[in-house]
Amino acid sequence: MGSGFGSSVDQKWAAAMADLLTEMPDRDEMLKARVSVVLAWIDWGYRSGGIWSEGLRAVADSARCKEAPSWDSCAASVERGVASEVAALMKIVEVPRADSARCGASFRGGGFVGGADADPILDGCLYDVKTTLRPRRGLTPMLRQLLGYALLDWDNEFELDRVGFYWSRQGEWMSWKLDELIGQGAGPAESLEGLREGFRRCAHERAPAFLQRSARAM
Repeated sequence: MGSGFGSSVDQKWAAAMADLLTEMPDRDEMLKARVSVVLAWIDWGYRSGGIWSEGLRAVADSARCKEAPSWDSCAASVERGVASEVAALMKIVEVPRADSARCGASFRGGGFVGGADADPILDGCLYDVKTTLRPRRGLTPMLRQLLGYALLDWDNEFELDRVGFYWSRQGEWMSWKLDELIGQGAGPAESLEGLREGFRRCAHERAPAFLQRSARAM
């Protein structure tokens, strides 16, 4: 955990959070909501290369000051209004049954675009979680983002055949067949494999040099 935050994270903080992750709250809905916000702060801090939000600094201070920090103390800095909204989103979610499920998967070509990983992949369908009041607004660029992710799976590691969204404010799942989207957008003669190969060539030719070095080192 600590490596992603640089030298600003001490071992006491990292060890305390690692211990807490083995004992997630399972009954107190508001506490679970607060914990989810804390975990989102940690995730954002890791992805940003060590930039701490104000909330994450408060959590770290709490973990350092107590001999045995708890989720109650670590999540105390999450505002009640934020926690209430997250709790409402958690209350309506119903995850579809799936024979195979994966979350946070990285794509083979992700390094060429500065990094890309997935929200849930359920039975070959790549979903992106969106928290928006108006799902129809901006749907086209959001679909392009999903298709871009599918094209970055250069080796077909995840055997994707659909892409879709989970609209978290509405509690709705929506998906489309990849071949139908490709046929409508690029023409019936195009295939997923052909577009992936074209995307791969373009990435190798046009990606900035530092991204190419980073991607090849992965």
